[in-house]
Amino acid sequence: LLAILGAILLQHRRRSSDAARAPLAPAPEPVADAPPPARPRPATPPPAPAPPAPAEPVSPPSDRPWIAMDLVVSQARYSLMGVTVAYVLILHNRGTVAAQDLLVRGVIGNAGAQQQALLQDFLAGQEGTPLHSVVTIAPGETRQLTGELRLTPDRIVPVAMGQRSLLIPLAAFDAAYRWGGVEGDDLPSGRTARAFIVGQEQEPPTDRLAPLRLDQGPRQYRRPAARAAAELAPA
Repeated sequence: LLAILGAILLQHRRRSSDAARAPLAPAPEPVADAPPPARPRPATPPPAPAPPAPAEPVSPPSDRPWIAMDLVVSQARYSLMGVTVAYVLILHNRGTVAAQDLLVRGVIGNAGAQQQALLQDFLAGQEGTPLHSVVTIAPGETRQLTGELRLTPDRIVPVAMGQRSLLIPLAAFDAAYRWGGVEGDDLPSGRTARAFIVGQEQEPPTDRLAPLRLDQGPRQYRRPAARAAAELAPA
């Protein structure tokens, strides 16, 4: 019996020792709760189309002439007769109808303090001289009219600057015209009037012209030019 009990105890100890040496099985990891399914968002409606922009109003074509005016000074000289300016007046019809019975008046004076009164009197017909008449200028046509304006000695108002005596002439032109119908009818009329500063082109050219010098005696100026000063009446 003792031998049998010893064998049973020995066998029990070996099993306990083997169980102690066996690796422990890892504990199962807790399973995370799955997130609840996302609720579907309502579909965003597409943006409404922008309303069409209002169309730009298209102005109807004007069935009339439109006369543009420019001036080129070909010569300027100072003499005992005063200051004489030779010019080319350029008239261009930008309209869709021929301009008829054009009458061009002109005047020359001094730029400066007196010019406003001069131009007002010129537009009122109290100053100026008839210079050119043109029967017709067709649409798109350009006419070049040549002539001279003279500022007499009694109307010259020089500007003193040190030892120099300077003059800045101001030339103005007024072109009145009619259109449509036949001769003798009460026709619509238009008018283009502009003023120009006359002087000498500087070297190099700039926006402003150099004045004419009078203190150097009678002479012909080498680089005469003109710059548009103001539009006095619409086309």
